[in-house]
Amino acid sequence: MNKTPLHKDIRLYTFLSIIAFLFVHHYAGYFGHYGFDDIMGYGYYGKKWADGQLFFLNEDFFSYRWGFISLTGLFYALFGVNDDVSAITSSLVLLLTVLLIFKVLKKETRTVSVVAVLIYVLDNWTMYYSDKLMPDTSVALATFAAFALIYTHHFERKGAQSFKYALLLSLVLIWAYMTKQSVLLLFPVFFLLLIIDVLQKRYYQFWIYTTLCCVGMGLLYLFGIYLLTGDPLARFHAVEAGLDDNLGEGRSFAFCNYAIQPWNVLWNRISYEMIDKSIRTGMMISLMLALPAVFSHRFRDFITFNTPKAYWALVLVLSVLSSNFMTTSYKAYLPICPDIRHFLFLVPIAAVVAAPVLFDFAQKKEKKFVFILISVLVFALAKYAEVGNFEWVYTAIMGLVILRSLLPNRNFIAGEFLFGIALAALAPIVSSMQTANKHSYVEQRAVIYKYLKDKKEPSIVITTVIQKNFGQYLLEFKENGPVQFYDYGALSELEFSPQTAVYVLVNGTTRYMPSFSYDALPQCIKDCYEKKRQESIEVIYETEKVALYRLHQPQLLKGIYQKK
Repeated sequence: MNKTPLHKDIRLYTFLSIIAFLFVHHYAGYFGHYGFDDIMGYGYYGKKWADGQLFFLNEDFFSYRWGFISLTGLFYALFGVNDDVSAITSSLVLLLTVLLIFKVLKKETRTVSVVAVLIYVLDNWTMYYSDKLMPDTSVALATFAAFALIYTHHFERKGAQSFKYALLLSLVLIWAYMTKQSVLLLFPVFFLLLIIDVLQKRYYQFWIYTTLCCVGMGLLYLFGIYLLTGDPLARFHAVEAGLDDNLGEGRSFAFCNYAIQPWNVLWNRISYEMIDKSIRTGMMISLMLALPAVFSHRFRDFITFNTPKAYWALVLVLSVLSSNFMTTSYKAYLPICPDIRHFLFLVPIAAVVAAPVLFDFAQKKEKKFVFILISVLVFALAKYAEVGNFEWVYTAIMGLVILRSLLPNRNFIAGEFLFGIALAALAPIVSSMQTANKHSYVEQRAVIYKYLKDKKEPSIVITTVIQKNFGQYLLEFKENGPVQFYDYGALSELEFSPQTAVYVLVNGTTRYMPSFSYDALPQCIKDCYEKKRQESIEVIYETEKVALYRLHQPQLLKGIYQKK
């Protein structure tokens, strides 16, 4: 392939456009945080690292996720704790994934690599998590990089430099594990690739080096945990504790422990639930576009992956199966929780598989009957499941596929078809941004910054547990600062001195999320929610969704309060 000057390379302008869109997405459609795992897990421990408490560990399994926490802590140390800084790690990870897709597809036409990148970036939840305090896009990058290293060694280096690529693969995998233990769900994929290579009598040296490097790094990791905690298996014990509801509200994944669930729940999880989730969340777009490529291989070529396209197709199929059925616990059946963000690692793989075949279909209508069949089937499933707005997306894709199958082969028709697919994928992202603008997180953040962040007077802010977490994060987790946030469950333990200002922060948007009994709240807090104007309640800020009140008679808070 002839070298193209950088200023004429469509990949450069695609990359710059993605950077620009990340800024637009973050500043024009920022949804905020969940209020549990993100800020009280990664944000809190990131701040610990920023404060110099490196490798800070406790019984919370989130504290062991150093891969993401360390990067977050680095940026907190450099720039402080705020939403813009919190977005840096995930945004950089997305951009690195884009560059890696370009590298993997460098032997394809530049348009094919751009199509692959757009399939990845325009995945609804990939873009949603591009500025969130969550490590799932980081796991996606790490797993994709691991498979890319195997691809490079096998197909580009033709088996040369085995130790180098084995070492790099081991480093990527240990970083992925330190980011989130869900990468263990893909162990069967790597193991099956090894078995196939052994049966094909190839690349022995690479897999021997990889095994030795992984074992060595794993032992070093366990030794490091032993030095820090006195127990080399401390992380495993922390994860086991997470199977119970003993980490506080929002910090457990007992609901993913299918050993304690009824049989029908388990059956639903391993049969249709993830298909349903993929359709409802839009991840099915990348998967459905990849299916024609999977079906294009003869079984023998597919299972032996003698070509790059067969390799990536096999990796995608094995990753889908492994992530659906594999467990992370030897004591209980614990697959990835049925939350689509845990499956984001499938998207870049699907993009690499889908792009060449989608481009050929756009140009020459290749495999048109397979594209028609799959698009009609996905549309029918979406219609049957009543997936809401995504029905329109699948309708648009089906219509575009059928229309392209009927029209003649013209370059401008191919371009319009691909542009239409991109618009269909973009629509849910734009809709999500519009929804975010109706959300009250940004308004609440402004209230906390304006009225509470710089207060020198000792102050207590009473609110819901999510609001409390937001407040602690926005005030940079200053545990001994003058302003402290407490949720309603702490009312019975609080003492109010005359020197302490007491506030109530109200946000109607998040009121439904915590499990507290509104009827059991003290009357003065109910008055705040109902916007009543008693003399003892001073209005500091008040709109339809967010309000901040000062209580001049805080002893009224000593009324009854009981959790549900």
